[in-house]
Amino acid sequence: IAEGSARRTIKDQNSFYINARSSLVEVDNFAELVHDLKYINDDQYKQLLEKINKVGYLIFRLLNRNTNPIAVRK
Repeated sequence: IAEGSARRTIKDQNSFYINARSSLVEVDNFAELVHDLKYINDDQYKQLLEKINKVGYLIFRLLNRNTNPIAVRK
C-alpha cells in the first residue's frame, strides 16, 4: 500500500491496492483455517476478523478515491 501510494498514476496505484486486497483475502482464509484447526479461540478469531474488515474498508476507500471522480481529495 505504501509503495502504491507513491506511484504517479492512478492505474499504478490501483494495481498495488488491488494486490493488497487480494492478500487480505488470503489472510482472511488463513484466519478461518487456524480457527477451524483450533490454533486460535473464538475471541481471537473475532478480533482478527474485525481487523481484517477494518483494513478491507480502508483499501476499499483508497480504491474508491481513485475511481470516483467526485471523491474529495485531502
